[in-house]
Amino acid sequence: MSHPNVGRILHSLDLTVKEENENFVLPVIVMERYDITLNNFIITARPSVDERLYIVQKMICGIDYIHSQHIIHYDLKPENIMITTRNKHLHLYIVDFGLAKRSTDPYTKFHHKSGTPPWMAPEIFRGEGHDFPADLFALAHLATAVMVCAVECQDADCKLCKQLSLWAGQSFT
Repeated sequence: MSHPNVGRILHSLDLTVKEENENFVLPVIVMERYDITLNNFIITARPSVDERLYIVQKMICGIDYIHSQHIIHYDLKPENIMITTRNKHLHLYIVDFGLAKRSTDPYTKFHHKSGTPPWMAPEIFRGEGHDFPADLFALAHLATAVMVCAVECQDADCKLCKQLSLWAGQSFT
């Protein structure tokens, strides 16, 4: 995949691990290094509303591209959105395709339960068939968290920022 909002894969390989007389194959993906997760960027940099809109726009562009390649990410969350600043310009990258699935048939529904619970679509929890809209649920959830925090967040006592931090499993301080 080649898109300005999708993390670049440098190398991938299958690692065979032997455990109790059984071999397991683990896929290993080595990606480019980025500066900071979305959650940590929001908390530490306190971006303006315009910067947050830009972040949401770039997340949408990245997911649109990923879906155009017939890939469902299945693990969109703040830790899988990376931010890098170069020459005072913000760059956003969607990373971690460890749970991703390829789907070339628009009628195929997956039934596995995977993802990170606060960001998973309800149909995944219910065990129903799911596909591309599961990513859109997570994307809407991320966009809401980014933008609501932009409106409400004026100081370190912001309840919404603290909730975002709890959802992401991170400390606010």
